[in-house]
Amino acid sequence: DLLKALEEELLGMKEGEQRTVKLTPDKAFGMRRKELSGVMPLQEFRKRQINPARGMVIDVNGRYGRVLSISGGRVRVDFNSDLAGKEVEYKIKVEKMLKTNSEKVEALVNKFFPIKNKKAKTKITGNELEVTLPAGLPGEIQPIKQMFIAIVTKNVKGIEKVKFVEEFEKPKEEKAAKADADSEGTAKEKAKKVPGKKQ
Repeated sequence: DLLKALEEELLGMKEGEQRTVKLTPDKAFGMRRKELSGVMPLQEFRKRQINPARGMVIDVNGRYGRVLSISGGRVRVDFNSDLAGKEVEYKIKVEKMLKTNSEKVEALVNKFFPIKNKKAKTKITGNELEVTLPAGLPGEIQPIKQMFIAIVTKNVKGIEKVKFVEEFEKPKEEKAAKADADSEGTAKEKAKKVPGKKQ
């Protein structure tokens, strides 16, 4: 996830250490390249139901570009990074070194499978990692699982196999309907037990 030069700088740092790192364009986001700026027909945007405007960031087949101008049914798009050709400066601090496999795995699980107020559970047995995913994750997570497996087996020493267990819960509407039915049933039972009340 990091620029190679920044990663190399981090590898030489200790826990708690801070540095300011300046990177030249060749070590950061590269120089601006003319061939990454081109013209596209306005019709292509209309087909995708996009109304382009100057400065808008668009996704064209997985490549992000910025709209520079629109004229005569043509749209000029620049696919260079906004930071291309610029020297960049980072202030970095190593907050904590993750030393155990459990710490590394937990950090990666939180990165790949974030869900509000819930956490995935992990268990390492020998060379196998078991990840229990909580309910509420996006429907299509197979590609994310594949990326997670590749990164864990490459970077966490000793982990050779990853197993996923997924949890599911009844939708809230069903739970609410069941609770209403249960409370209604309880009320009827209580009414039957009231002395002198006609049944």
